[in-house]
Amino acid sequence: MNSSNNFSIKKCNNNLCKTCNILITYNIKFKVNNIFFYINKNGNCQSKYVIYLIICNCNKLYVGKTTNQFNFRMNLHRNHIENPIYTILPANEHMRKCGSNIRVTILYILEEENKIYLNELENYFKTLIKPELNSM
Repeated sequence: MNSSNNFSIKKCNNNLCKTCNILITYNIKFKVNNIFFYINKNGNCQSKYVIYLIICNCNKLYVGKTTNQFNFRMNLHRNHIENPIYTILPANEHMRKCGSNIRVTILYILEEENKIYLNELENYFKTLIKPELNSM
């Protein structure tokens, strides 16, 4: 990942956005499991085609991807965490049992809409980070 940039992840500041309250903002780089990740372009809650990280209340990690706006995907996660009848992923079940106080951020934003590359990148980030909640 290229480290020669001045990009950042920021809140979208839309009054209706619920992701702004849980978004970890950062400039240039973000450290996960002693690995620095350099954001490749400016992003916010409304960014699409992203690799994201969820940090559970207990500090366990989950890596995911979305082609939709990041805040839409986080709304789904929150809904699945808060409402047991909608829970599909074991990771969301875990987060609910931990108190559902999650924090989230964007690790990478695709330059173009490419679902195959997005899947490959998600696997790459999972291999690097080794998120505990993806292997449940």
